[in-house]
Amino acid sequence: MKKLFPALNINVLHGQMSPKDIQNNLELFLSKDTDLLVASSIVESGVDIPSVNTIIINNSHLLGVSQLYQMRGRVGRSSKSSFAYLLIPKNATLTPESRNRLKIIEKNSSLGSCYSVALEDLNNRGGGAVFGYQQTGTHTNVGFDLYNSFLEKAINNKTGESNVVCNISSYKKPYIPENYIPSSKTRVWLYKEISSISKLEKIPPLKEKIINLFGSIPGPLSDLIFLKSLEVWGSRCFFFKINVQDKHTDLFLDTFFWKNKIDSLISALISYKFILIEGGNVVRIKVEEKELPSIFINIYNGIKNDKISIN
Repeated sequence: MKKLFPALNINVLHGQMSPKDIQNNLELFLSKDTDLLVASSIVESGVDIPSVNTIIINNSHLLGVSQLYQMRGRVGRSSKSSFAYLLIPKNATLTPESRNRLKIIEKNSSLGSCYSVALEDLNNRGGGAVFGYQQTGTHTNVGFDLYNSFLEKAINNKTGESNVVCNISSYKKPYIPENYIPSSKTRVWLYKEISSISKLEKIPPLKEKIINLFGSIPGPLSDLIFLKSLEVWGSRCFFFKINVQDKHTDLFLDTFFWKNKIDSLISALISYKFILIEGGNVVRIKVEEKELPSIFINIYNGIKNDKISIN
């Protein structure tokens, strides 16, 4: 390298160096006393220098998707245009797996594409075994989502929580705006993340993650998350369906649970305007949708305080 670029100050960085030498070489690079840093894969984490705008990754076909993504992330950490070059040997014959890894990195270059990269890498490698130590490969046994579903139902049965699956409909049409998240794969990922929420405690961390990745949450997406929170509340309160309209909301009762307990439900709703329809199987509440969480809290507290027996 020094023969090719005699005018440049060139230094090295690799894991066999002493911590002191690593620190010194990094400081020289940070202070721009080093123009070109020749490094091993050690740079995939911990190097955050905004002035660095170009990285050349040699033999990139030998590295995993995570390594390539992290290395590429070492540049472009400021407003300056940046470049990442992934090199492979001339006339090299790539395995299908190597080619797929490089394609994943090539087509996912936009801001916030980390989840698209992770999903494609998972699809490429396989999710591994739920039971056991194998971390890659595909299996025809119980998948992770199904296993979690079984586990959650078992825990709910033990703790007395509801296993009722609640569906929600609304006069609003919530969605993830394309101009907010341009990548269709990332939007699909976020739809799945929201859809998989089964506990209210998971909503604030997800909202924080969305803001950190993409910025302030727009109205249609905020509506989507709000409706999902109502769906979770509906499940906890033994409603199998919630229909949110502009002037009222219909709560469809799980008749197996609420049979002979309707008086207790009426007591929980005594402060609100409501009527029973569909033979007493549906409660129509005339409130604004923003009041619904308070109503569900009131009902749920009645259940938990044994005012409405679960058994």
